[in-house]
Amino acid sequence: MERNRLGRSDVHVTELGFGGGPLGGLFEPVDDDTAARALEAAWDSGVRYFDTSPHYGIGQSERRVGALLRGKPRDAWTLSTKVGRVLVPQDPGGRTDEAFEVPATHRRVWDFTRDGVLRSVEDSLTRMGVDRIDVLYLHDAEQHFEDALRDGYPALAELRAQGTVGAVGAGMYHTGKLTRLVQETDVDAVMLSGRYTLLDHREPSMTVRRVVPNLHSEAVGENREFYGLLGFEEVMNHGWIMTLASPSSPTAQVSVMTADRTAPVDPDLSVEVDDVDAVYETVRDSGAEIVHPLRDEEWGVRRFFVRDPDGRVVNVLSHR
Repeated sequence: MERNRLGRSDVHVTELGFGGGPLGGLFEPVDDDTAARALEAAWDSGVRYFDTSPHYGIGQSERRVGALLRGKPRDAWTLSTKVGRVLVPQDPGGRTDEAFEVPATHRRVWDFTRDGVLRSVEDSLTRMGVDRIDVLYLHDAEQHFEDALRDGYPALAELRAQGTVGAVGAGMYHTGKLTRLVQETDVDAVMLSGRYTLLDHREPSMTVRRVVPNLHSEAVGENREFYGLLGFEEVMNHGWIMTLASPSSPTAQVSVMTADRTAPVDPDLSVEVDDVDAVYETVRDSGAEIVHPLRDEEWGVRRFFVRDPDGRVVNVLSHR
């Protein structure tokens, strides 16, 4: 597979890379054997660029990617991971992580300081069992952008100058902030998450991906059984919210929730869009009532609530 150079760095990546998010249990659990077979299949197909993050499965993705790469020649592959969240051990207490389907053995602490970046890199190297990281990204810095720009980027540049990493950049979904980063720093690459892709060429700003009614009920199990009779299957369950989807038409969905985890009100409807920041600005400028402010949630979405003319609360979101 053809390789391309990242910026002015000496790092090269294959045209296709392997994204490690699903290895961390994104949306559904992934066992070790399935993860290993997926990684080996990518390798056998010629993929030599592997991307991961501490955020993905609170370290599980990094461990699984490292398990593959440690058995391959070091000069044959390129590895990237990310900084911005430091993982702190905790007693899971039988709980599942809020963003990935793994036991909640750690909690995430936002930290773009120099010390936080260095700690995150050291922890990642230990988890993966490798000697170096080729590409290091600032991760999901939209709500901490000034901190990442002021403290995080200089730490990455320092690591690059020392030869600890070969190239630096950022992985975010906000095109405006990525543009600013390119203009104001000397990054080698940026990763635009969940936007223009090989499979999705739509204009991002106001594209609706799916509309999901939110049913309020304490009878979650009973609703799972009932909607199963109509052909729906469970695709997500965080305890307080469960989403069911049609296997033949995956965007045909219904959610059952007991109560929203972080918002003061429960939404009646969820609308997933490509660029929630752009939609938020449009809705706010229209004068509509914002019920819950735009924010990142721990389970991997960025969202806000707005009230429609009939008083219904609409949850507008994008996945990070």
